[in-house]
Amino acid sequence: MAKFKKTPVAGFLGGLIIILLSISLGGKLSFFFNLPALLMTIGGSFFASLVIYDLGTIKNLGSKIYWAFTFEPQDAEPLIELAKNLAQKVRQDGIMCLEEEAHKVENSFFRKGVELIIEAESPEYTQNILQKEIQSTRKSVQTEIQLLKTWALLAPAFGLLGGIISLIQLLFHLRYPGQLGAGAATALLPIFYGLIISYLFCFPLVEKLELQNERDYLLKTAMLECIMAIQSGLNPRRLEEKLRLLLDLEVVVDA
Repeated sequence: MAKFKKTPVAGFLGGLIIILLSISLGGKLSFFFNLPALLMTIGGSFFASLVIYDLGTIKNLGSKIYWAFTFEPQDAEPLIELAKNLAQKVRQDGIMCLEEEAHKVENSFFRKGVELIIEAESPEYTQNILQKEIQSTRKSVQTEIQLLKTWALLAPAFGLLGGIISLIQLLFHLRYPGQLGAGAATALLPIFYGLIISYLFCFPLVEKLELQNERDYLLKTAMLECIMAIQSGLNPRRLEEKLRLLLDLEVVVDA
């Protein structure tokens, strides 16, 4: 099971703690809890999202949020060394030598590519299958990113709507001027909740998922290049240079 990364968890919890600490220093935390306001902000924005996205997309959001907090960028150097070794063995012993090496490949995408080579599939078929998987994964994450962007816009909007409803109820039932202060404060709570959802949760997750999605896409594209190069019998040295240029790494020149 993947471990949660410390930095994003610390950022989210730190932001929440700062907000709670600021509230507690100026008053009681209980003043900032209002169930109708929470229902309007969270429930309203959730059901509005259902109008745009299907339930399956919303269900998949949890797995993408988990990915955002557990994503471990893979070091490119081990990938380059692995690709060089496999390319060298194929040039020396032929494609079938990969049968002994496939189970040693930890990355599932790279291992799938090696298995396609072993099955003697055509280079065009191998490239097509792997490209479809890359695009499918990328599109799936982009859909969840768009969902988060939508939620980030809807939450403050429903917070504002909740605030308007509270003000209408306040003015309708207002009997004494002393009721105005507490009622107005309550009317601001749904707006407060909407801003927290949007700017502490949704927008940071959008930026993180977009960054991780691009890193994942670049790495898998490099892996695809590895697979195609190994299958074509490319010189290991040329393969290393190609990967370093693709991954924007320093090209090592022999003395």
